[in-house]
Amino acid sequence: MKSSFEIVISSIVGFLIFIALLLIANLLSPYINNGVFSSILRFLTSSIGVLAIITLLGLVNAIFWNMRFPFNILAPITSAFLSSYIWDFLVNFWNFFEAYLQTGITIPSELIKLIMFWIVILVGYFIIIFRKLTSISKMEREIEKPIEEKKRLEEKRRFEEQKRQQEMRKGKRISWSDVGNEFKKFFLNIGRSVNSLFKRKKKKP
Repeated sequence: MKSSFEIVISSIVGFLIFIALLLIANLLSPYINNGVFSSILRFLTSSIGVLAIITLLGLVNAIFWNMRFPFNILAPITSAFLSSYIWDFLVNFWNFFEAYLQTGITIPSELIKLIMFWIVILVGYFIIIFRKLTSISKMEREIEKPIEEKKRLEEKRRFEEQKRQQEMRKGKRISWSDVGNEFKKFFLNIGRSVNSLFKRKKKKP
């Protein structure tokens, strides 16, 4: 995910590159004898204000979407206004080409723009809610991981203990490490007692 600083820089640089290309095209237009090219160039030049607003709204919108909840609560609203300006630009672009194509197709731009405005808002808030629920679920899984690991180790210890007891019942040979500390002390004391008894017998004439 890009930082807010990277978003600002990339948006400004992109718009400046567009302005520079448009300026170069205007400087070259006297040397290009093409009516369609000149018309497109005039259309883009006259739309520079709308394109600047779209760039600014896109910048603000990207910053809002880059934030975490609840600071991104305005992101769907800025997205809706951005979509409206983009739609107006596309409609004007279509009307510009319609003058050449003469298709007779008319677009109910205001109705579509209104529907699109509210759809963008609803979808935007759905995305925010979904992200929030996903992050909560992820946090819960991270919390449950140590508990599950502890349960797994406990189950493993119980399984090993049951296996050891089964081996003892079957009369299998048990290693010294399997014998508990109390049994070790018991056998050690017996050994000491026997050793002391032999020493006493040796001392008698």
